[in-house]
Amino acid sequence: MKQFFTLLITLLALSLYSQSTLTNYLIGGSNDEYSYDHCFDSEGNFIVVGMVRGMNMAFTDTIGVIDNSNKNIFIRKYSPDMQTLISSTIISGSSHDYCKSVDIDSQGNIFIGGTTLSSDMPVSSNAYQQVSNSTGTNEAYIIKLNSDLDQVLAATYFGGEDKDYIYKMRIDQNDNIIAVGSTRSTTNIATSGAYDETYGGSNESLFHFGDAYVVKFDNNLEHKLAATYLGSEGDEACYALVVNSDNNIVITGASISDDYPVSADAFQTIKGAGYDMVITEFNSDLTQILHSTFLGGGGDDIAWDIAFNETDQQYIIGAQTSSNFNITGSVADPTANGNGDGMLLVFNSDLQSLHSVTYVGGSEVDLITSVYYSGNAIVYCGITESPNLPTSTDAYYPNYLDENNYADGFYGSINNDLSEFNHLSYFGGNDDDLLWRVSSHNGKIYVNGHTSSSNIESGSTQQGGSDAVVGVVEDIYLKIKNVPLSNSNLSVFPNPAQDYIFVKSKSMENETIRIFDITGKLVKEKQTLGFEIQIDINDLKSGVYLVKMGQQSERLIIK
Repeated sequence: MKQFFTLLITLLALSLYSQSTLTNYLIGGSNDEYSYDHCFDSEGNFIVVGMVRGMNMAFTDTIGVIDNSNKNIFIRKYSPDMQTLISSTIISGSSHDYCKSVDIDSQGNIFIGGTTLSSDMPVSSNAYQQVSNSTGTNEAYIIKLNSDLDQVLAATYFGGEDKDYIYKMRIDQNDNIIAVGSTRSTTNIATSGAYDETYGGSNESLFHFGDAYVVKFDNNLEHKLAATYLGSEGDEACYALVVNSDNNIVITGASISDDYPVSADAFQTIKGAGYDMVITEFNSDLTQILHSTFLGGGGDDIAWDIAFNETDQQYIIGAQTSSNFNITGSVADPTANGNGDGMLLVFNSDLQSLHSVTYVGGSEVDLITSVYYSGNAIVYCGITESPNLPTSTDAYYPNYLDENNYADGFYGSINNDLSEFNHLSYFGGNDDDLLWRVSSHNGKIYVNGHTSSSNIESGSTQQGGSDAVVGVVEDIYLKIKNVPLSNSNLSVFPNPAQDYIFVKSKSMENETIRIFDITGKLVKEKQTLGFEIQIDINDLKSGVYLVKMGQQSERLIIK
């Protein structure tokens, strides 16, 4: 009984969040600022990276040659409540520099990666590559900083004679640094014995991606441990990666090559039209492809991000897709809605079968830019031009706010099996608002990107041009999913529900099912006759309830 009332009190507290709350934090000055990635340190501090034009923002440290006319790298660390700016550093060379990714190692050191036009970026004395090999074009770089962001511990260029880009960088279980991207360089990329040592990409295509690549460095950026090209005669780009529980590297992106390397038993062995999504798993030393598949239909299909569900050994993909997928089963949205929809996909780990897939979108263009596995749910964010997304009743921004056909961001959470949207909200104001990264931490959703809207709600004023923005969302669904329950074999579904629920248990014959509201008031009860019962809930208001049978209980959300 004590546990029962403890749970009711907890649910009562959570009911204060009956509408999800959103707090925005603008980062910027009088010019343009963009943010692309974030992470958390062991103390829960929030670290965000991006690009700032010149010196038009507050900072505590500068590293390198700072020029007010150039695009520079910024990296900021905030306290867990986002109220205190702990440190802020600007890093630059003498030309334009871009930061696309950030991660943190087991010792608390912070790594950033991206691309630069500068030939004088900070590099360490023992760096793998101390000079840029490309003149007047983009070269990739990785920088290792101390936790205070005021000292470069190691830094290296990476690339050959042509354009080289890092789109995402992550740290493996051994604190090695793994980066992915695209390259048009024919030299200084792959290591001897790698899966593919030879450049095969096109330099004539529309997007000029060339080949995708994967590279692994040691923690001090002194040695290129392994690197491989990935692609064939057309364009390939790798946008994201995860390191799975076997320390293997799984990448995702897009390819236009018919003979991109896929497994014989892959889910899709033949490319569709245009660009197809690709998902490929390498062994840890990049000498072998373990699993690989296409995924595409009658138009361009691009996978922008990937997350790993360690519990179920599944890969979660966030994508932009064509409209002729044949989706079956009970999913949140099985029907294409417009001119290119966002899509969420869950692949089994062998990439031979697709566990579940759902569209996310409205009548115009939509894409999922980032996904994150929270354990209790999948959180996601993206960019949309659709005025009719199926936003949830607790959405902070339920309506499309852009009156000038600019893009809005959006974010939300969904069941792990993609069967139901738990939360979906727009993000933005009267101009462009783009979200690039999402995560979940302590029951909150964090997103970052940039905004040009002059009316976005924030504790600070939009300064001019585009400002980087961080949004922190109190998501009622994630909070409720974190409430502990007694050991129970009681099953309540669907959950969240609207019209009816089924209650099922192996030990419920001739028992009484009772439903309590958050005040502890009994609002419905029904006698069981077998091991499963249907209960009509049409007469109950939206909110949080407790379904109880004997000593067993389960929370219920009614939309």
